[in-house]
Amino acid sequence: MHAEPANIRLIPLCTPFNTNKTNKQTVPELSKGKYEYLIHHGASLGLYRGLLLTGGPIIRFIPHFMICESSNAIFNTAWFIRNGGGNDSAILRFLEKMFAIVFFVLRIINLPVSIYVMLNLPGVEVLGYYRYVLVPIMGLQYMWFYMIIKALLKKMRPKKTEIKAD
Repeated sequence: MHAEPANIRLIPLCTPFNTNKTNKQTVPELSKGKYEYLIHHGASLGLYRGLLLTGGPIIRFIPHFMICESSNAIFNTAWFIRNGGGNDSAILRFLEKMFAIVFFVLRIINLPVSIYVMLNLPGVEVLGYYRYVLVPIMGLQYMWFYMIIKALLKKMRPKKTEIKAD
């Protein structure tokens, strides 16, 4: 593998972001016995390294993968509102629904299409073993989307109210 000058300029943009997320999320989650963050962030770091160090048309897929992270802005905003006591606020309900929609568009539609196109390009073998991290990354997206929908449906169910006897 060889790195082209344009690829090398992207390394400072992609690597610190993912390394920081790996350190801030993975270590605390590992202590709780949750390994999906380790798989996700480790695979992502490997994939970005592979994309950045290869030449040719493969480099154009970095934005397709990086944009998936923008769904986290909505998720994190909702998290702050929820932890700030806004559990019943309209803005929180709106953000939770928007997060599900954006996650679906970016990670359930965009990501598999991008992966499919990339894996069918001539020359994809320059990625070497890095191309095999795509399946676990995609699997995690489907697992998380299932969890998102499950949580949304639970919140949308009418709450049971107690009927008091006179």
